[in-house]
Amino acid sequence: MSKIFNNSNHKKHNYYRRVKRNTTKRNKKSKKNHTIKHRACNNLSNNWKKILSETYNWQKVAMSNNGKHQTIIVRSKLAPTADPLGSGNIFLSHDYGKTWDTIKKNDSFNLNWEGLSMSGTGKYQTAVVEGSNIYTSTDYGVNWKMNKASSNWITVCMSNSGKHQTVVSNGFFHTEPGTGFIYTSTDYGNTWQPKTKLNVSWVWAAMSSDGKIQTACSFLPEGELHKHYKNSKDVGYVYNSYDYGETWERNKTLSQTWWVSVAMSGNGKIQTACAINCNLDYVPPGPIYISHDYGKAFNRVICPSEPWLTLSISKNGKYLIAASYKQKDENDKDIPNTGGMILSENYGKTWKYTNAPRSQYTTVAITEDGCHATATAWDDGIYQC
Repeated sequence: MSKIFNNSNHKKHNYYRRVKRNTTKRNKKSKKNHTIKHRACNNLSNNWKKILSETYNWQKVAMSNNGKHQTIIVRSKLAPTADPLGSGNIFLSHDYGKTWDTIKKNDSFNLNWEGLSMSGTGKYQTAVVEGSNIYTSTDYGVNWKMNKASSNWITVCMSNSGKHQTVVSNGFFHTEPGTGFIYTSTDYGNTWQPKTKLNVSWVWAAMSSDGKIQTACSFLPEGELHKHYKNSKDVGYVYNSYDYGETWERNKTLSQTWWVSVAMSGNGKIQTACAINCNLDYVPPGPIYISHDYGKAFNRVICPSEPWLTLSISKNGKYLIAASYKQKDENDKDIPNTGGMILSENYGKTWKYTNAPRSQYTTVAITEDGCHATATAWDDGIYQC
């Protein structure tokens, strides 16, 4: 068993989705198995606790409906380069997050892992690499198969059964400037097909339990990036699909901006989206929007103001979580009102802060019943409730 590192004084560096600094902290070495003390939670408001403190580039977390199976991807470095220190990897837990094991410590998994999703049981899992390929697993994340569909993959989502899957990519890096794609699979991730001619800067996607209802969002590039997009009028919007991702339409109730995350309930009726402006040096507070009619009309949520970066929602839509990334100024001082986590327990009507400490949250996942959750924090650790 490895020693749990206490990194409370570790110097953090600024992070923005798709806009990261050109340096990456050297990660501490660790053994293969990591054990933490598990604590069952009574609610998502007051029982948050850091369970793993190692300073990896914790990128995404996904979990099965009941939370028994959990997978976390650790990003290597800025795409499209690899990290010579070998920090990129996949972490697995099959006991509700009590213990964690890495897949392999070799170059084959030292990748720029960016997106992750799993089926309701956890059996089917798909992870995507920015600037590279799609990887699928059919045995709860133990073994992975590479699909040679290569692109700047950013996010993946899948139906409860795992049969329907959607991946999105953008053209942020030089490997394919100005192009963004949506691919879907109807055979558990074995084969993939492009589904839209909208070459926009896709950044996130979510789908209903049956896969029929899907929502994807894109960011609004500016400056040098903006000139690469031939159809610049289409970028920076939220798009809806009601036919398993076959066709997509721009949402008419949400304006053009830097959208970063979307989430939806099991039936797709309740959906939420958030936006921030990563084009600025310090990210200003961004709005959260919610829909109660399957993503057709969104209204702004009345909630605390922070640069919200990631969203999660329970199957019935009652419990919603939003988390932001803690920013630093030029003197390495924390910027107020960043890195917080808020919760709604009434379908998005009212929101309150949880007791989760402020951190560099990159993603959060909630169980089907809304009782347990896990969050990843860049260069900080794993948090659980």
